[in-house]
Amino acid sequence: MRYIFLLIFLFLFCASMTVSAEQTSPVSINLIYPDNHIESTTGYFDLNVEPGEQQEVHVELINNRDEELTVIIEGADAYTDPNGGIMYGQNLESFNSSLLQDAYEMSLYIDVPGEIVIEPLARKTVPIKVDVPDLIGQTVLGGLRFVVPSQREDTEETGDDEARFIIQTDLVYAIATQLNLPEQVESNFTFNGAGFLSSTGEVYIGMQNDAHKIQDLISGKYSVLNEEGIELFSGTFEPFNMAPKSSIHYPISWDYESLEEGTYTLNVEAKIDEQGDVSFSDSFTIGSQEIDEHIENNQSVTVQHTQGMPVWGWILILILAGGIFYLLGKRRRG
Repeated sequence: MRYIFLLIFLFLFCASMTVSAEQTSPVSINLIYPDNHIESTTGYFDLNVEPGEQQEVHVELINNRDEELTVIIEGADAYTDPNGGIMYGQNLESFNSSLLQDAYEMSLYIDVPGEIVIEPLARKTVPIKVDVPDLIGQTVLGGLRFVVPSQREDTEETGDDEARFIIQTDLVYAIATQLNLPEQVESNFTFNGAGFLSSTGEVYIGMQNDAHKIQDLISGKYSVLNEEGIELFSGTFEPFNMAPKSSIHYPISWDYESLEEGTYTLNVEAKIDEQGDVSFSDSFTIGSQEIDEHIENNQSVTVQHTQGMPVWGWILILILAGGIFYLLGKRRRG
């Protein structure tokens, strides 16, 4: 019995070691903060800079594997996530998230080495240069992306006569880079229309930050009314931030029992940091085309049909049959 417990212990110990090894990140990233970095900030570069100068930062990459590791370094732009918050990448423009025409795209002004190779269990310090724009603004925001290309392929076969998929999953690490300019600018947040997203069956609230600064703490409540002014549903959105010079279509779920054609009204009462209370109201229309597109794009949306005869039909048949048999029996007795 003692040996059995020993074997179980060794098995569990080895299993935990295997899981721990698999969960270890292939690369560790250490930021080397320059003198103009704000000391209270950790986890990203938060730099006080002057317009027109060049800023240099360094990152230390550590290869945690016992084999060569390739890391691709890219500059990234700051977009606002449609659901709130800030995301970093290149060419993330979409109907629901975009940069304004005069936005500063940091990816165009970051000088990175591109692809580097790190020896097994070694570390390498990488210099990165950023050109600070010569503009009147308070904040320029972007980031750095560190991509570890996938070294394995996950395959999925759906059947003998069906397609075979090869899925390659890269690991991506994003680090924000915030440039704080000496100029202080006023907030310039506005609501920018409302509409219906047929692809997801959601209502959207247009929001825009038209200032060279991060717009902090956007929160509020909303309600949707029908043509008769009856409230169909309502809700709130929790505080979030928007990237400088960005706009989004913030989605809210259609939280009503039915979706019908018509004209609706969206009312919003919001609190915006540095701007206070802001009210917004706009109407939007849902037509038959939007409803058809929503049903087509969402296979889970189905029209349910009643199969077979309903219960009341069988009851009616039984009553009629009973009446017929009663009359037949009465005629025979007569």
